[in-house]
Amino acid sequence: LRKTQDARTLRLFVDEVRRIAGNLDAIVGDVKFPGSLIVVGDIHRGRVVEARTGIEIGGTLEGAVIRATDGDINVAKGIQAGAEGIVSAGRGVMAKFIENATIYARGDVIAERAILNSIVTTGGRVVVTGKKGIVIGGTIRAREGIEAEEIGGEGARTKIFFGLTLEALAVLEET
Repeated sequence: LRKTQDARTLRLFVDEVRRIAGNLDAIVGDVKFPGSLIVVGDIHRGRVVEARTGIEIGGTLEGAVIRATDGDINVAKGIQAGAEGIVSAGRGVMAKFIENATIYARGDVIAERAILNSIVTTGGRVVVTGKKGIVIGGTIRAREGIEAEEIGGEGARTKIFFGLTLEALAVLEET
């Protein structure tokens, strides 16, 4: 519930929020929700999850396809997506770490510790905040730049693109 008020008008807004108290697994099934989704536990491999205004995950995201069409995706622990996992956010993505993941975001992608062997495409920045903040392996495309303590490593090819619009990046990838 949100409230705004000016000299003549009082407006109340009610946001739809669905809360899943445990893990989102095969027993719970896939979820499509028109508001915000809060998952207290983990989202397990093979799940498909969509919420319009945002997704908060209290645990780990493991190999699921999740989409917040108009909002952020916040993962308290980490993202370990594997080959089948895709994370797509209308705004930003935040997690402790990102590993073997495919991430699409219009806003910033922020990891506290590391981004490892992942494909990250964002209209904002990629930021790895920890004092050992590393980006190793994979492909990072960030329109507004990349911030990390270390980029690249022996034996892991790391491709970095920045300063281009998402549309220009798509054309570049096709050539």
